[in-house]
Amino acid sequence: MRLFARLCLSRATPLSDEFLMELFWGDTDQTRARNSLRNALHQVRSTIRRFLAEPAAAVLRRSRKNQTVQLELDYQIDFEVFEQNVEEATRSMARADWEGALRLARRALELYRGDFLEGLDDEWVLSLRARLRETRMRALLCLARCQLNLGACEAAELAAREAIILDDLREEAHTLLMESLSRDGRSAEAVCHYEKTVALFEFELGVAPRGLRQSMKALGLVL
Repeated sequence: MRLFARLCLSRATPLSDEFLMELFWGDTDQTRARNSLRNALHQVRSTIRRFLAEPAAAVLRRSRKNQTVQLELDYQIDFEVFEQNVEEATRSMARADWEGALRLARRALELYRGDFLEGLDDEWVLSLRARLRETRMRALLCLARCQLNLGACEAAELAAREAIILDDLREEAHTLLMESLSRDGRSAEAVCHYEKTVALFEFELGVAPRGLRQSMKALGLVL
């Protein structure tokens, strides 16, 4: 599965045997690594054969001359569409197209089904997983801001709370939550959340969130 996923990410770009052996079996000697690669490719071909009508050899091409492997298959990766939607939502929000940005943010979040290749801890997996989690955060913040500007305070609150669950030290998420509560006529709850957030930041980071205080002042909730 790890090999197939890595080949998918490379699209039709050939990957060298040396690169794949180092990536997946770098802690073994050359002979064992080459045998492991050969066995893994066989398993990938067998799986392709089960699900596709096309010959596996035509989909997973192996060049013995160049010692490379490449996947030649027409496919779509959901996280690429996810990232594209978030980028488009961000641009729409910059134009104050709140409804358009809201649709794109919702569409993006529908595609996010969990952490990328959950359970695997390869460095390339962790790097991409972190990037997609940050993109999800951007989508949630966009969702909350759009809903707030469209007057949907409760929906904005839910999106902000989800963002806080993802990263409880993201100041913007707390700001959006307090703004949602305040606009919904729940100023006391906003002040309570502010006080808890200040305590959290001081405990975790040793500093109070200055931007958060400025936001509270703008809302008329603190002096």
